[in-house]
Amino acid sequence: HKLGVSPDRQVLVSGRLWRDWPSLRYLCPETAGLAVLPESGAWPQIPPSARLMLVLWPFEDHSQALVRLPANRLLSVQEGAQERGDLESESRLLYVLVRSEPPDAVPQNAEASWQQGIHLVGYELAVVDDRLQVTLYWRCDQPLSRNYTVFCHLLDDGQMIAQHDGPPALGYYSTGRWRPGDIVRDVHTIAMDTDSAPNQLAIGWYYGETMEHLELVDANGQPSGQTRLLLDLD
Repeated sequence: HKLGVSPDRQVLVSGRLWRDWPSLRYLCPETAGLAVLPESGAWPQIPPSARLMLVLWPFEDHSQALVRLPANRLLSVQEGAQERGDLESESRLLYVLVRSEPPDAVPQNAEASWQQGIHLVGYELAVVDDRLQVTLYWRCDQPLSRNYTVFCHLLDDGQMIAQHDGPPALGYYSTGRWRPGDIVRDVHTIAMDTDSAPNQLAIGWYYGETMEHLELVDANGQPSGQTRLLLDLD
């Protein structure tokens, strides 16, 4: 994955990756748009650029980088390549990409709200190799004190036939880190049985420690008694 920068794009790289992965220093051009995040000490000022990409080592605390992201943006997380040492039998994740972009291209095809001020503003569905890729775009009204789990259930005449439950943004940007004004892109992939024909997708939230589900709320913010949003599949 060759990294480059342009006048409207800034790249910030984990100091540990920059130190321990010599190929990264070869792949990245020396430009003003590239900065190395410190392992300790003072942090560089993160510019309020149009597009920003963080390249993070997966096994370190990302809090200091995430809280410094420009506000009111679309935030997306993607896992990168795997690595394996000469004497290692298994590979491991090498880096995680966090992108901060203007939210101009976010679909506005959903108007659903849950307790705790969580809103679904849009979604995209795509079938790839017998898997349904569900892309959800979330926004919150207030800071959240808990890390909630998203559920995506495929239904066939009301019966669940496949599912994917997990924290938003692969767990790297959980709800406890969300900031009002940001939109979080959240992807869930569901393996589909080729012998079934799901006709609905159910989406919702729960708190993993107690399995308590958040309820959908009405236009006045009152609980509706329903915990899942149902989307018809064409």
